[in-house]
Amino acid sequence: MSIQLYVQYLHPLLVLLNEKLTELRIGWNGRRIGVMAYADDLTIFVTSPRDFPVIRDVLQTFKSASDARLNPQK
Repeated sequence: MSIQLYVQYLHPLLVLLNEKLTELRIGWNGRRIGVMAYADDLTIFVTSPRDFPVIRDVLQTFKSASDARLNPQK
């Protein structure tokens, strides 16, 4: 059950990042992807220098709302 709770906890962050980022088109059908998550790891696709302040702001908002901590060394 803990993984289900974590998914629900992380979902708002993923949605917000996907809405705000310049998305990368992947595959033959041009599927748009801005962020991917697996377990407790996130991969954020940066396609423009303008994405960096957006990512910083979104992570700060999520951190303030959830008391989450970022591990940049990981």
